[in-house]
Amino acid sequence: MTVYGEALCPVTQWFVAEYLARTIQMDGFADGASLTFVQGAHFEPNASEPSGWDCQHGPLECEANAFFACGFDYASKKPLEATYANDPHKMLAKERTVANAKWAGCMYGIGYAGYGDYNQTKHLVTKEYVKACAKEARIDADAVWKCGRGEEGASLMRTNYNVSAAANVSGLPKGVRKGVPYVLINGVELEDPTMLYHGLCAEIRKFMTPPELCSHEPPAAPPSPPPAQPPPSPLNTTNTTESDGGDNSTAAAKSA
Repeated sequence: MTVYGEALCPVTQWFVAEYLARTIQMDGFADGASLTFVQGAHFEPNASEPSGWDCQHGPLECEANAFFACGFDYASKKPLEATYANDPHKMLAKERTVANAKWAGCMYGIGYAGYGDYNQTKHLVTKEYVKACAKEARIDADAVWKCGRGEEGASLMRTNYNVSAAANVSGLPKGVRKGVPYVLINGVELEDPTMLYHGLCAEIRKFMTPPELCSHEPPAAPPSPPPAQPPPSPLNTTNTTESDGGDNSTAAAKSA
């Protein structure tokens, strides 16, 4: 599965923090699904900007996207943590999928909790919070922080731009480009991201016996958009913000 998103898009924040990260970590899904993020989405080159980019939600998003991309890169190449007698390659793939999900849930969760408040969403580029999310994902926190502030992160964003442009997510005007979150399961767009649970089960059935949870109805997705609340503590990043209700008519919407 491939997900295109941007750090300060409220719909992407909701989808990843409250839906995708939790779903992919449900018993059995990480055994049959890989997870790749293409961070940046709606952004364009601009040499006059310090980051080198114009991002849809401003300079903070450009800076945050680099940290997001670094975490996803390190999660996708993390070493196997334990020795397994049977199929270590499968276990490594599972650990990397879970690491990507945990990093995504933690980082997007910070933005989701601070929706609409710059003083809260700026935690996305704060050393304390970036490192806390890296530790939550069990990836190298110091390396991720250094990456996001240097050429390594800039290089990842250039790669992501090229990948996004090839997928018609970047490089096109609003109304023509793909909205985000843009989710692909084995290369096929999941037009309604709230159908992720069903989409994963259907695709896994093509290749292997699906996990037991595919025999049951998925848990209800929380409503969107989120309320503005304080960001999670860096010492307790597993507690993502729960929505207190409201109109869920925008739950399947995408940012243009």
